[in-house]
Amino acid sequence: MNNKVLDLYRPENETLNDAFDRLVVNIHHQNRMYNHRAFVLTGCEPMVGTTTISINVAISLALSGLKTILIDGDLRKDGKYKFYKVFHTK
Repeated sequence: MNNKVLDLYRPENETLNDAFDRLVVNIHHQNRMYNHRAFVLTGCEPMVGTTTISINVAISLALSGLKTILIDGDLRKDGKYKFYKVFHTK
């Protein structure tokens, strides 16, 4: 299996970082209250930024200390998939 390990980076836009951080807080809350451990992010059309958003959410989750696996699977493309392991060690 061809795994890609991504270097973690954050956008320089503080508004975007705040939005991702708020989403991570909500995910932590869902995990604590309801033991939700998997989340799906979808887009209704190609090229709407779903992969970009997913990568940034995965980075924020990894930076917050959660073990994070991002699987980018576009069902519109036949037999193509990407597998990313995003992690951060303190």
